[in-house]
Amino acid sequence: MMAAMNLRMILVAAVVVAAVSAPRAKPRAKPPAAVAPSTTEMGMSASAGLPRDRFGVRMIYPSMPAGREWFAKWDNRRRRAIVGVDPDDPELDCGHGDGTYRVDGRGICTVGGRAPRLYVVDPARVRMWQNVEVTIYGMRIAETKAVSYAGLQAYARTDHTRDDDLCADRGYGGRLLYDGRADFEKEIAHHLPNGYVQADTTQAWQKKMPHRRWIGLKFVVRNVPGGVRLELWRDRRNGRDGGVWQKLGEWTDRGAWGAGVPPCAPGVDPAEVLRGPAPTVYIRNDEVKEIRYKWFSIREIDPGQ
Repeated sequence: MMAAMNLRMILVAAVVVAAVSAPRAKPRAKPPAAVAPSTTEMGMSASAGLPRDRFGVRMIYPSMPAGREWFAKWDNRRRRAIVGVDPDDPELDCGHGDGTYRVDGRGICTVGGRAPRLYVVDPARVRMWQNVEVTIYGMRIAETKAVSYAGLQAYARTDHTRDDDLCADRGYGGRLLYDGRADFEKEIAHHLPNGYVQADTTQAWQKKMPHRRWIGLKFVVRNVPGGVRLELWRDRRNGRDGGVWQKLGEWTDRGAWGAGVPPCAPGVDPAEVLRGPAPTVYIRNDEVKEIRYKWFSIREIDPGQ
């Protein structure tokens, strides 16, 4: 009997030792809790299946077959200063406004000045821009002074290189301003203090646009029945996965926008719908100590999209 009891105790001890020394099974991970999509993610859903451009940035609207396209040549491994027309790109004209432009050859253009302007225009002024999706990423570094109209901005439907013609310089703009606002602007009479009207203003940031972060802007201009539709989109993820694009606003000019503003010339309706085409698309800023740009592109899109 004693021998049987000793054997039973030995077997129990062996089982206990085996249980203690055996490796523990990892607990099964709990599935992540369901999270409602953010406004940004919901804004992206419409373009998730669309292709990306040359820089890997996702399109909102596909390019028009055989349509005109332009991509900044800042990644061609040639460091250079741009004085007037880019020596490596005859369509990029920086000879207007007041700014300095330095390309690092790896894709970034560093800009400063009182009124920097970067125009994309056919040197022969034959090829025009009509319905476009403009994309630009900007990193705010520093300003010389605070002004309410500074920020990341794109303009289209304009011949803005002709400062002597107030009517030719009319156009549409989409703006992400440093003070946190986002809006659309219609330029009606260039250089006149009251020659501009804004619409669909929203607060894109609670306070101000952050410094030293890449912010993507897309400005869409396209003809629609009865007018011209403008769209403003923003990406705050530095183009990761092609960008997560949030629509900040949409506005359609149907012929009343600008009524009552002094005309650019006698007999010209200040509320005229600018259906295009026009020679230039450009990005602008004001009172800049330094801003960095990358992935600047313009693509013609189908207005039927």
